[in-house]
Amino acid sequence: MLKAFHRPTRSIVALTLAAALLGACGKDKPEAATSAAAQAETAPPQAAAPAVAPAAAAPTPVAAKSFVLAVADLDLYEQGLDKENALVKAAMERARSASSDAEKLDAKFAATPRQTETEAAGALGVDAGHYRKVKEAVNQILGTQEMNAALEKQFQGMNSEGLSEELKASIEQNKANLRASLADPFKDITPEVVSEFQARQARLAALRAENIGLLMNAGR
Repeated sequence: MLKAFHRPTRSIVALTLAAALLGACGKDKPEAATSAAAQAETAPPQAAAPAVAPAAAAPTPVAAKSFVLAVADLDLYEQGLDKENALVKAAMERARSASSDAEKLDAKFAATPRQTETEAAGALGVDAGHYRKVKEAVNQILGTQEMNAALEKQFQGMNSEGLSEELKASIEQNKANLRASLADPFKDITPEVVSEFQARQARLAALRAENIGLLMNAGR
């Protein structure tokens, strides 16, 4: 009788312990979830990411004011280039009489356009930058005129004798097209300046030709 009673008692105890363990495990999960929820509620709110400011619009570039040749600038060109030519001649003389390579090199440097332009502008009491713009503008006109004249000379030298009328007409058409494509030396120049330029053209061209020749000799 004792043995029969002892077996069920042990089984009941085992079942009771198993139920208690399962109950304990089941209680752990809700407690953990409750703890996580509590922490989430009590945690301080995170700062929002700062908004990205829109990129500032790039400033509109200001167009550089174009240089316009004036009648007074023709006087400046004549006086300035005359002074430059004198400076180059003096530098060449110093180079010939130099007693050392250093003196010769210094004289050659004094004959460079950058140096003579600065000195000429200073002697005339004008801004060197303005003088360079005047010089460049006048030289551009003279250079374009020379190129156009050289091309026209070639046109005149073409001999179409003995060619068919059709071929002659084609050649004349090509000449006309080339003439039309030639650059206008007085583009954007006022009529007043064009008139004064043409009146002085021989003198301006002579000064430019002399300057080119002097610079070529000074560089040797």
